[in-house]
Amino acid sequence: MIKAVIYARCAEKNDDKIASQLSVCKDYAVKNDMSIVAEYADNGYSGMSAKRPSLKSLQVNNDWEVLLITECSVLYRDHDLLMRFMDSVEKNGRKIILTASGEELSFSVTRKLLRNMGVAH
Repeated sequence: MIKAVIYARCAEKNDDKIASQLSVCKDYAVKNDMSIVAEYADNGYSGMSAKRPSLKSLQVNNDWEVLLITECSVLYRDHDLLMRFMDSVEKNGRKIILTASGEELSFSVTRKLLRNMGVAH
């Protein structure tokens, strides 16, 4: 079974949105034979900052293979921070999956997309 962690975030404190994100990710894990080893949520924290307690905890947890998030903006709204995080995940042999679409979030594809949009170098 694949070891998965879930991360949820909402900029404005909203328990319902966090619960919804967690639920979507849990459903994805069950349907794809994944074992959830940890859940992290930053409720009321901006995606423009890396200073989030649960995100920090996730980054020091080495007991997972896949990170489940509902959408990319849950991680970061700052493209540079997003790319650094994704690079770190991939260098450690891990994956990020967007559960809303079932797609893997790839560093190389995302970098190319951001370059085409003119927001990354």
